[in-house]
Amino acid sequence: MKAWHGAAADQPNERLSTSSLLRALGEDGFTLTEQGWLESPLWVASKDDCRIVVTTVSPLGWHQSSMVAHKGQQALGYVYDGRVYQEQPVLLTKLGYFWHKLANYFYPAAQPPVFAVVTSRGCAAQSIDTATLAQYLL
Repeated sequence: MKAWHGAAADQPNERLSTSSLLRALGEDGFTLTEQGWLESPLWVASKDDCRIVVTTVSPLGWHQSSMVAHKGQQALGYVYDGRVYQEQPVLLTKLGYFWHKLANYFYPAAQPPVFAVVTSRGCAAQSIDTATLAQYLL
């Protein structure tokens, strides 16, 4: 984890995609699976007692209760526009959604996705947290 974490620090303005995160986790020995969940894929990475679940959620906040139910006793964080939040910043993500919807009438603008990240307690021992993973998510 430290090797690919350091590589991103050398290029602070470059955001890597979800596929880059999954590739980095795979290179670090995680077993990766993809499942259908909600309206988007759910990516699960497992290694020893560390389990990481990443999925995109609605910027309008529709999936909050589902994510809380899914996390159980694990840590839940949200990543939006490169920043990490303990709870989904619904007002911010809604404003972004409507702003990008309006902006698309004048020029194409992609809205940053909202990611929900669930990590098990075993990930702390490997120095993996939502902030580390956020650097690899769009």
